[in-house]
Amino acid sequence: MRKILSLCAAFLFAAGMMADPIALPATLDVNNVSFRSPDMPNYVIAEGDTAGTYFDMGAHDSSNDTALYAEWDVTIQPMKYNVAVYVYNLNSWTVGIRLVNQAGTVVKELNYHGSSQAKGLFSAGVMDLSDLEAGNYKVRAHSNYAWSKLKLKEVIFEGDYHGVNVDLPGELLPAYSLLFGNATATSKAISFKPSTADTDYATWNVSFAKAGEYKVAIDITASNGHNYGVALLSEDGTTEIAAVNEGGQKEDTGEKELGAITVAAAGKYVIKLTNAIRWSEAVLNKIKFIAPASAVPTEAAPVPTWPAAQVVSLYSDSYTFAPASLNSYNEGWYRAPSLTEEEISENHFLHYNGDMGGMIGWQFGDIAVTTMEYIHVDIWPSANTTLKMGPTTPNDHGNAVASVAIEVVAGKWNSIDIPVSALEAANAEFSLADVFQNQFTQYSDLTDLSVDNVFFYRTTPYVDPTKPTDFTAVLTGNSYFSVTIKANAKDDSGAVLYDVINGELVVATGSAASGADANIVVKDLAPNTEYNFKVVAKDATGNATDPITVAAATKEAPAPAKALAFDADDVKAIYSNAFTPCTAISTLNAGWWEAPEMAEGELAAGDKALFYAAKTTGMIGWEFGEFDATGFQFLHVDIYPLASGSIVIYPVNKNPAGEYKTTVEVVGREWKHIVIDLSDKNLSALHQIGWIDYYALNGFFIDNVYLAKTAAPVVTTNTCADVYSMAKNDAVNLNDVTVTYSSGANVWVKDATGAMLIYLPSGFTNTFKAGDVLSGVAGVVDIYQTIVYEVKPSAEQAAAIQATAGEAPAALEVTAIANSDVNQYVVLKGASITGEFTTASKTSLTATIGENTITVYNNFKKAFTFAEGKTYDITGVVSAYNGKAQVYFISAEEGTSTAINNAVVSEKAVKMIENGQLIIMKNGVKYNAQGAELR
Repeated sequence: MRKILSLCAAFLFAAGMMADPIALPATLDVNNVSFRSPDMPNYVIAEGDTAGTYFDMGAHDSSNDTALYAEWDVTIQPMKYNVAVYVYNLNSWTVGIRLVNQAGTVVKELNYHGSSQAKGLFSAGVMDLSDLEAGNYKVRAHSNYAWSKLKLKEVIFEGDYHGVNVDLPGELLPAYSLLFGNATATSKAISFKPSTADTDYATWNVSFAKAGEYKVAIDITASNGHNYGVALLSEDGTTEIAAVNEGGQKEDTGEKELGAITVAAAGKYVIKLTNAIRWSEAVLNKIKFIAPASAVPTEAAPVPTWPAAQVVSLYSDSYTFAPASLNSYNEGWYRAPSLTEEEISENHFLHYNGDMGGMIGWQFGDIAVTTMEYIHVDIWPSANTTLKMGPTTPNDHGNAVASVAIEVVAGKWNSIDIPVSALEAANAEFSLADVFQNQFTQYSDLTDLSVDNVFFYRTTPYVDPTKPTDFTAVLTGNSYFSVTIKANAKDDSGAVLYDVINGELVVATGSAASGADANIVVKDLAPNTEYNFKVVAKDATGNATDPITVAAATKEAPAPAKALAFDADDVKAIYSNAFTPCTAISTLNAGWWEAPEMAEGELAAGDKALFYAAKTTGMIGWEFGEFDATGFQFLHVDIYPLASGSIVIYPVNKNPAGEYKTTVEVVGREWKHIVIDLSDKNLSALHQIGWIDYYALNGFFIDNVYLAKTAAPVVTTNTCADVYSMAKNDAVNLNDVTVTYSSGANVWVKDATGAMLIYLPSGFTNTFKAGDVLSGVAGVVDIYQTIVYEVKPSAEQAAAIQATAGEAPAALEVTAIANSDVNQYVVLKGASITGEFTTASKTSLTATIGENTITVYNNFKKAFTFAEGKTYDITGVVSAYNGKAQVYFISAEEGTSTAINNAVVSEKAVKMIENGQLIIMKNGVKYNAQGAELR
């Protein structure tokens, strides 16, 4: 695409002076256009012009003036633009150029009318965009004249940069300048002609992004004596702040350094160029400002591209640290400077400053680099200097330092590659077989030194013919979600890689120097699970040993805690599977002070929790994006400790600052739901939670950390019938249910909608009896034998149940049972049954009523003898075995005749099973389960 750019625009685009890329000024070519109408015609070659491709924008009727257009995506700056169109028309025409915002609204418009048969480049005028925000827009070209025949080739925008503020450092070009006196501008320079005036000058509006000393240079072409002065003025141009001058001779040309000006503070200024000699004649090509070099990195170091298999790394985000251990990157051997690890664009580097008159020492576990060809280092110095780097190996009388001089330039990353042959030449006793230190010395000219990407490498893969030897692998530790395997092997390449395989998948890797232990942590495992891992040792070439099988098992973890059933709008969650988090967590284990080891894993499918290992000192810190929790004054936390004790929990508000500490007692190996009332605290900018004084707990799990509007959710009362449509572990609350039968941990109840079983927790003393009306029954749904629904309260919930004595309810009279009768308290009238129940065992007998057979199970170990030839009224509760309903026997007495055995039909509806189908008989008429009469 052909570009028409002023020199100023080209410079701005290349140097990146403006924050946003400049899409205008530019030529909008029909080869790079979006068409916004299905009726737009195709490309055509304009008649009589074969120099370029045109786009046919006509003819069309006037009703389609706005529907037919070509469109370009552009980015604008708030300034004026000169607009031109390159067209060929066969009759008179009007072209409309419109700027449209992202909402589709036309914000600026130019219309230009051309004469018939005109062809070429025509000015459309000036489009003033100085009142708009910089950003992304669309340019549209319309043929606005009905029935016109218009062919469009280009729409051209050229910026008018006069008076536009320019960021420095960089170069000033004539199109930015405001001219005074006898100074004139061409497309490439500013000319100063012979003049009677003492001073001709040009000015530019500029801004400096930061304070500092800036070098100034000019590029001139002179035909006689001249004297240029460059001055820094205040923003309004009235006060001179600093100035440098240049004196030249006749016909003196080229780039001249004038000196430096000091900018005390970042901000807007005026640069003034003065020609101070009368009658002089010269041409200024440009003024150049060079920024002071930054003492610290302003960008990340170059990312290395060597394959990891060809690298032995000492420090780099791009590669795994090769030695088995690291002692320090700042050994205090001799006047070591201070060290911090910094980060730019997620890339870390080491930054040294302070006392720069000594030695920087790195010390680590031995590594062998016998197959490597170079050592690489990236250095950003605060000044131009020559320093030394020296990898080090031990020898019989001390250390052999291979110290090599490195020349570096200030204010940028210097990428240095030193052949290992140069290291060996620097010290004959230096050995590539066991490097264990690296030194930096002779950097006293610097105030700051930054280092990144220190690694040995080779330019081609090393072909190793042998696999590692002396391979061992053993289990050394386990936790709830991980295990640790120690592996060791030797290899002549100097390094060994390890794969841990579960089934067909590599689930963990490790590496170490030849003969050194590699401690490999296999993470993301399921708790209480046995594994048989295969461990393989290999070299960088891929030569692998036979696998060693390592049997391992994770520790048994608790069942997950269940969050209370709050509505989502009543909760601001920080960590919980039950609610969507309201904030992004940056760390769950900030190292404020000796934080313990942490792991995250699933206690059940989709239900994660955190585990913090035992520690005798330290603090756990959670950090997250601050959020306003005003009105959510109750902090909820679930904690499962391995031993009884206490823990201090304190949420932290950022502004105003506030730490709200609460000590909580917890019982070992039980989930404790903790609720902390923060109603008198300022929670407008919550951003941290600290956890301390947990040392007696011997490690603990955390889950369901959220703030809620209340200490407990508003309770929704359920009926017995409701429970059958709920899912396992759903929270349930029953109220005013009547006990029909109670035994051990089992309490059968009923209400107007149906019957339910309450299954009490272990150790709870059951004092409930038939007729008691229970209120405040809370718990979760459980399902036994696929059809027995029950409510399971916790120990705290069971203790909160209130009972009011009442009249024992009558049993429901039935002659048959179905799965839908589970949990009902029933009586089987006139049942035939033979056999004996004893208190010694749980046995089953079969009762018969008419054509129906019913299994009666002695679940409660009652004693009763059923005589042959007699009938009985049997009382019990309906439960299940193998998914089929049966009656748990409670009592029996000699029975009465049933409706089926009696010639007189009962008016009461009776359920029964006939030919495997549930039917209902009433007044001698049979109905199906849906109430339809059977014939």
